[in-house]
Amino acid sequence: MRYLLQALLLLLSTGPLGAQVEVTNEGELFVAPGQDVFINGNFTNRSSQLANLGVVGLTGDFQNEARVLNPGDGLFRFIGDSEQNLVLFDTLSFFELEIFNPAGLNMIGDHHAEVHEHLYFEDGVINTTAESMIFFREFATYSDARDFSHINGPVLRRGDSDFVFPVGKGGVLRAPAVSELSAPTTFLAEYFDFSFSSLETDFTLNRVNDQEYWQIERVGDDADARVTLPYDESSGFLDDLNELQIAYFNNDNLWTRREAQSDGASPITNLITLDFITNFGYFTTAEDRSFLADRIEIIATQEDDCAIIVSWVVPPDYPITLYEIERSFDGQNFEKIDEMPGDSLPFIEYTLRWYADNGLYAEPEIFYRLRINFPDGTSTLTNITMVENQCPFFDCTIFPNPVFASQNLKLRIESGAPRELPLQIYGVLGRLLWEETLQLLEGRRDYEIQTRDRDFPAGTYFLYLGPRKSLKFVVLR
Repeated sequence: MRYLLQALLLLLSTGPLGAQVEVTNEGELFVAPGQDVFINGNFTNRSSQLANLGVVGLTGDFQNEARVLNPGDGLFRFIGDSEQNLVLFDTLSFFELEIFNPAGLNMIGDHHAEVHEHLYFEDGVINTTAESMIFFREFATYSDARDFSHINGPVLRRGDSDFVFPVGKGGVLRAPAVSELSAPTTFLAEYFDFSFSSLETDFTLNRVNDQEYWQIERVGDDADARVTLPYDESSGFLDDLNELQIAYFNNDNLWTRREAQSDGASPITNLITLDFITNFGYFTTAEDRSFLADRIEIIATQEDDCAIIVSWVVPPDYPITLYEIERSFDGQNFEKIDEMPGDSLPFIEYTLRWYADNGLYAEPEIFYRLRINFPDGTSTLTNITMVENQCPFFDCTIFPNPVFASQNLKLRIESGAPRELPLQIYGVLGRLLWEETLQLLEGRRDYEIQTRDRDFPAGTYFLYLGPRKSLKFVVLR
C-alpha cells in the first residue's frame, strides 16, 4: 500500500492537469525527500502513518480522520483557486505549512492543526474556529502575514519566547503580541473588528475603542507577560496619540487602564504594557482620562465693563461633576474663587461653559485655571490662562469715619478705567441695608454716598465694593 500510494502521488505530480481526483490514505503514506507531489483534488487521511519529507500540494479539501503527530520535515501547500476546507476529526501536525489560495482556507472539525516549524502566508486567509485552530508549537514561526493573508479567528501558540499573533478580520491584519514570558505557556489570541459588548470604564480611563478589541488568554498556565496591541492612526478614534493607552476588561466588568508606551511608529502604532500582565482576557486601546486637561482650552478675556470672563469648551464623552475656578496673581500660587456644577451625564458634543469674575484687582496680570472633578472623587487641573488687567483698581478709602448720621459717607477710589461698581451696605448682623451702582471715572476721585437719607442708627456697618473689597465704618448719632 505504501509504494502504491507513493507511485500514485508521483504520477499525479508529474502528469497533466485534468479532472479532480479523490485520494485516500488508509495504510502508510511516505513522501520522500526531494519529491514534489501535486494532488488536483481532495485528500482524505485515515492513517497515523503519514510522513511528508518533500513537498505536497493540494487544490481540494483535506480531511483528516487519524492522529498524525510525526509529520516529517516537509512542506504541505494549500494551493487551490477556490475555497478549501481542512476538516480535522483528529489532531494533525504539519512541519511546514503554506497557504497560497486567495479564496481562503476554512478549518472545520473538533481538532487543531499543529505547526512545528513554519507557516508561509503567500496569499489568502485561514478561517479558524474555537474548535479547530492553527496551533503554533514551541519554536514555530511564520512569515509574510499581512492584510490579505493571515488567520481570521482564534489561534494557539505554546512557548516562552516573544510572539506576534498573525490574526486579523475584515481584510486587515491586527496582530497583538506577548513578550518576556515568565515561563512556557500556551496563549490563545483572536481579533474582533467590532465593539465589545460593554464599553463602560472605571476612573482610570475616559473611553475605550468602540471599533475593535482582542482576546488574549492563557490556556492552563500561569505565566506572566507583557502585551502589545497595534493602533491604526487612520481609524480616527483619537486626535492625540499622547492619550492612547491599553485597556483591560477586569473582574468588575469595567475597562481599566494598563499603562503602556508607544513605539512611535506610523501609521500603525504599537503599544506595549509597561508592567507585566498577570490577568488575561479582553484588551483594547483606550483614551487616557489623565489627558483630559490638555484637551480643555481655557480662555480669559476682559469685557468693556471690566468683568473677566473665563470660558472653556468641554469635549464630548467626559463625565464631570464639578468645575472649581482658581485664580492667581503670579501664575504659581492659586486660590479657589468659585465653583460650578458639572453634569451627571457626559456631553455628546463639544460644549461651551463660562464664568464671570467681577472682582476688583490692582495687579496688571491675572491668571486662571480649572480643577476638574470626576464622579469617582479624583480631579485634574487644566492649563493656565492669563489676562492683562485693563481696569486696575488701586485703592479706596471712606471718610469721615466715624461718620455722623446727619452726614453723607464719602468714598475715595483710584481706578485705572471707567467702570460700573456695585456697592452694598450691610449691618453688623449681615442684613442688606443699602445698594446702588457707582459710575466710576478714570483716576483718583471722591464719590458721595447718600447715607444721610437712610438715617442709619448708631453702630458698625460694612461697605462692600464688588465681590472682593469690604470696608468697615461707624455711624454716630
